[in-house]
Amino acid sequence: ATGQFDPNDSSTLRIYLNKNEPLLEPHITVIVENSTKDISKLAEENYLLNINHKGIPGQSIMVPTKTTFQNLEAYEYEINNKGFVSPREEYLGYDGIYRAIWFAKNRYQYLIYYTKDAEMDQILSTFKFTN
Repeated sequence: ATGQFDPNDSSTLRIYLNKNEPLLEPHITVIVENSTKDISKLAEENYLLNINHKGIPGQSIMVPTKTTFQNLEAYEYEINNKGFVSPREEYLGYDGIYRAIWFAKNRYQYLIYYTKDAEMDQILSTFKFTN
């Protein structure tokens, strides 16, 4: 999958395989936050929202862990759930494992969350910044 993404023009990008039921099938979402919060705090807050949600509490697979993404400091975690809670939305959908990756580049904080699936892993492996 290819596409242009300018955080000045858009705050959310979603890649999905089934346009009729995009959230019930494997998908990737990229959210850009213009925030001064530390990414470790953003990741921890979002993780807690997901595992403590009153309607769709997730099961923790991996707690927020410091790592790298695109050679940038990142924090990632995994939950098993029937949906996901992000800073922009919460939804019921794909029933399975979601991985969330938080990182910062320039003055923006990024959240990439996706359903653990071979095709989504392959798409994510091609992600790169062009500038």
